[in-house]
Amino acid sequence: KVKGKDEPVTIFEVCNSDREPIREQKLGSQEKFAEALKDYRSQKWTAAITKFKNCLKQCPEDGAAELYLERCKFFKETPPPKDWKGEQVFTQK
Repeated sequence: KVKGKDEPVTIFEVCNSDREPIREQKLGSQEKFAEALKDYRSQKWTAAITKFKNCLKQCPEDGAAELYLERCKFFKETPPPKDWKGEQVFTQK
């Protein structure tokens, strides 16, 4: 959720074509990332951590996998509220 809004918005990642090796690596781990994201949204932190780490093995520069990995580690120690639906609340623009 962006600051000042009640409804979540979807954020997309652009794969920059001028960095072809990274683009190919990310596309190659796309299915693994989707599985990890499913575990993340289901609050299966250990499984999601393992899968995001596997994404990073395939593409060490995958910023999205790194971000979600850190969130999983945080939520594993500090669980989100019971009504959490997988969204991240941003408090700054």
